[in-house]
Amino acid sequence: MNRMLVRQGLMALAALSSLSVLGCTGDDGEEEPKVEPVTSGTYNHYVSNKLFVPKTPSEKTTYGFNLDKDPDNSIDNRLGNMMVVLKNNGVDIQSTIDESLTDGKLSILHSVRADDLTKDSSVSWQVYLADQPASPPKYDGSDSYTISKDGPTNAVLNGRILGGSFVGGPGDVTIKIALVKDQPPLILNLVGARMETTVTASSCKGKLGGAIKESDLNETVLPAVANMMNASIKEDPEKDTSKTIKKLFDTEPKDNPDGVITAQELKNNDLIGTVLAADVDLFDASGKYNPRSDMKNDSLSLGVGIECVNAKFTPDNEK
Repeated sequence: MNRMLVRQGLMALAALSSLSVLGCTGDDGEEEPKVEPVTSGTYNHYVSNKLFVPKTPSEKTTYGFNLDKDPDNSIDNRLGNMMVVLKNNGVDIQSTIDESLTDGKLSILHSVRADDLTKDSSVSWQVYLADQPASPPKYDGSDSYTISKDGPTNAVLNGRILGGSFVGGPGDVTIKIALVKDQPPLILNLVGARMETTVTASSCKGKLGGAIKESDLNETVLPAVANMMNASIKEDPEKDTSKTIKKLFDTEPKDNPDGVITAQELKNNDLIGTVLAADVDLFDASGKYNPRSDMKNDSLSLGVGIECVNAKFTPDNEK
């Protein structure tokens, strides 16, 4: 009896050890486990029916990752923190996202290739952007989508599944975030992306994180956000969204704001400017992905919560 108990205890410790190793994404600074090449498996298709941005400091941590392998395992989610600040000042990005999901403007697709959705050592999780469907999605598994030409077709996170939970990355992923009410969602290219989520044949639930290169933020993202804000103001200067935008971001000239938002105004803004600085080191001096190689922060982190349900679409590589 004692030998049996000892053997059972050792088996339990081995199982726990296996779980710990499989769940490691490098957040503890240790070398990440190698993922076997994905050469087989069934493709499972989903669409995000929910996407959550942080509204509180605790959610900022919940949705974040240790993207650059800090040895102290600090959680990176600086842009998530910006969204918390905006929420506290009357800008509710979550409600804008919810509306865009309801009408299908914000459509993110997922194709998961696995031999077994409960346990598989080599799994690919590919993310696509989709065109807005002709009618609002039902999110009941019957919705059909066309993959958008605006997004990449090689956004793949390779990883593993254990106990129905997927852990994958790093990789590059493109997602959409609806920031300004009644305006098209913003397309964000996330580098060093990671995902942790439960997955079944019909759904998924977890989190997705990555970073935006500081150069992309300054050259692409901030100008695009400024254009969205200006379009909203132009459509209806008296609606609540426009009034809030002008109040928070139209700060120049200081003595008589001109009603036009610029990328520089966003970057210099007292409310969010302090969090629009790079917080993670993901690339070396040559531009190669190599976290904490030169100890110079080059990207801004973002982590969001995701949920998904079955959907119908056919990527070219699966035909």
